[in-house]
Amino acid sequence: GSIMTFILGVALYGMVYILPVYLGHVRGMNSSQIGSIMMVQGMAMFVAAPFAGAILPKFDPRLSIFFGMALAAFGVLLDTDLTLQTDYNDLFWSQIIRGIGLMACLIVLSQLSMSSLPLDKIKGASGVYNLTRNIGGAIGLAVINTLLDQQMALHVTALNSVLTPDRQIVVDTLNNNAAGLASTAGDGAYAMAVAQLSKTVHLQAMALSFNDILKGLGYMMLGAACLVWLVKKPDPARMTGGEGVH
Repeated sequence: GSIMTFILGVALYGMVYILPVYLGHVRGMNSSQIGSIMMVQGMAMFVAAPFAGAILPKFDPRLSIFFGMALAAFGVLLDTDLTLQTDYNDLFWSQIIRGIGLMACLIVLSQLSMSSLPLDKIKGASGVYNLTRNIGGAIGLAVINTLLDQQMALHVTALNSVLTPDRQIVVDTLNNNAAGLASTAGDGAYAMAVAQLSKTVHLQAMALSFNDILKGLGYMMLGAACLVWLVKKPDPARMTGGEGVH
């Protein structure tokens, strides 16, 4: 349970961090536009909560957690094709799927983690459980930032390696951009065209780096979903609060 909630913390806090940074730096959106996109997942979780609370207790809790984490992982993997044009519509359904999946496993995971413990151990275990999720988020954000820097450098190098003066498409792009800027930039039009191309390369590299991180998060969540089958099937009375478990 602690391992799963650690990974859940990495994914939960990581997604809340990654998407706004991508939308702000790559897409150039303001805080209002970012908020309107990010609220979709929260609304999905809000709407799904009562249904999940009513339906999930009818099934093996391990199946509910597996389904929820796998669905959330699928929602993360749907966002691994971010581009310089990705917008609200492209991110809408992935957030709906991710929100439903997270709610399905969050409701049951804490109960399943505590179900095999004696009552006098639950208070301390609950504290450890919640701390583990927060630690997962903190460590996850640090690792994500580090990996973003590393992947960014790799992708910039790879993209720059194909932007050579002997490629006609590169020459044509610079000349066309310079011609379009000539009326406003004058003699500095070509230098400005080069700067624009450099900026585009860095934005593309950043988008590719975010895609790499999202793939890692998605596959990590799929792996965590499989861990639930290592947990012994709990006593239904403990899961429903029959012995005072909350």
